[in-house]
Amino acid sequence: MVYFAGTRFERYALPLEQVVDLAHEAGVPVIVDAAAQLPPVENLWHYTGLGADLALFSGGKGPRGPQASGLVLGRRDLVDACRAHACPNHALGRTMKTSKENVLGLVAAVERAAAWSTCTPTSTGPAAGSASPPTGSCPA
Repeated sequence: MVYFAGTRFERYALPLEQVVDLAHEAGVPVIVDAAAQLPPVENLWHYTGLGADLALFSGGKGPRGPQASGLVLGRRDLVDACRAHACPNHALGRTMKTSKENVLGLVAAVERAAAWSTCTPTSTGPAAGSASPPTGSCPA
């Protein structure tokens, strides 16, 4: 079962907790498409905390990492199943586009986003479209 988080349709959908209960009663895993739900960094564990089996995030949206990267977080067996289709076992989907450079770029973007979420800025943060962090006691 796929649940689309943060879309305009979410207000008409069942709450995620209810979707999780119904799907799990039927033995169906719940995958949350949270592609654009970063920031805040807390969303990295929010959806699995509500019972979703996997949460998928784009690396190229909020984290400002490479466009061909993303995060798959959740149940170990399902993450391992996704990994089975990744390099060097190219099968279906976007895994064929992800390079070592993209993986390292995403790691750097996640680390930077995590650092920003714990800083105490003296400004309101970066201007729209700016890659600069907020000023104050925040990492560069």
